[in-house]
Amino acid sequence: MNNIGHVHLDMGNYSQALKTFEQSLDTQQESENKYVMATSFNGISKVHRYFGNLDKAIQFQDKTEKMARNINAKELIAQSLNVKGEILLEMADFDTAIASLKESLEICEEATLKSDLPSTLTLLAQAIMRKSSENKNRKEAEKYLKEALKTAQNSKEKKAICTALLGYIELHHLQKQYKKAKKIC
Repeated sequence: MNNIGHVHLDMGNYSQALKTFEQSLDTQQESENKYVMATSFNGISKVHRYFGNLDKAIQFQDKTEKMARNINAKELIAQSLNVKGEILLEMADFDTAIASLKESLEICEEATLKSDLPSTLTLLAQAIMRKSSENKNRKEAEKYLKEALKTAQNSKEKKAICTALLGYIELHHLQKQYKKAKKIC
């Protein structure tokens, strides 16, 4: 049922996605399938994010993370921390976003989870860049972007490659290196 919720989410049918995720959650609570319950919480969080209810989105990511930790589902923990970091970035809570994304990165590296790595690295770089314009922070952000692009290119995931390149554009823009930013485009 969560797959149907994600289809609605991808199609922009947010109300229907929320309804489907909630139905899935009700079904899973009866069967006590904690993994699927956690993915339902994750889906509900994403819908609230699209609605702009960022505080509610964080609450559901916290539920996702807690349940994923209870069953030691490393990939789901990393995904939850990644999404949470992205939401916190939108809320301009840079320190908490950085902490969440660094923990996600740590789990990805420990468990050799490659799929979320480019996204986590790029988001981490963006959080660091937006937190402070100090040169040392930009160098740290560039280090993460370089790793994100390399990982994305190795996986041949076009969306991840584009996301990393957009991160570089943002970095060059912040450094007022407009020619470098334009060259990437």
